[in-house]
Amino acid sequence: DADRPGNGFGSEVGPGIIVSGILPPPESIILAMESVGLRVVGNDIASLRRSYGDLHDSPADPAGYYKQFYFAHYPCPTLLYRGDSRFEALMSLIGQSNPRGVIFLGEKFCEYEYFEFPYLERRLKENGILSLMIEMSIDDTSHTSTHIARIEAFAEMIRK
Repeated sequence: DADRPGNGFGSEVGPGIIVSGILPPPESIILAMESVGLRVVGNDIASLRRSYGDLHDSPADPAGYYKQFYFAHYPCPTLLYRGDSRFEALMSLIGQSNPRGVIFLGEKFCEYEYFEFPYLERRLKENGILSLMIEMSIDDTSHTSTHIARIEAFAEMIRK
């Protein structure tokens, strides 16, 4: 989808992206994405969409609700038995939102995500979707200049 005039980020709004990871990005990462005009068109954050994205009709009994919630939960690497369907769920989100790229926000020392990222990056590349992996700490707001530079370079890549 083409760039559109727009929303205060300058004269254009840039390409759409999906943001993925365990925690939402810190303000410095959000500001970096906004400063280069990236639009978040898909939310694959575990503490956000993955935690509530597949809410189902509630069965009458609480045990039935929790059984359904656990066994039919949106795929997340923290629920290892559902991990095998994670790529398909991500591709479904990509099909719905038509992004030009995916930014993976890796929370430092989150092993589940780090085991998964190389596989997802490779599979996305096979499907023509560019990705960027950023390692961050949610409370580290003073060491983000390298993140900003990488986001700027990524925005240039997906614009081409």
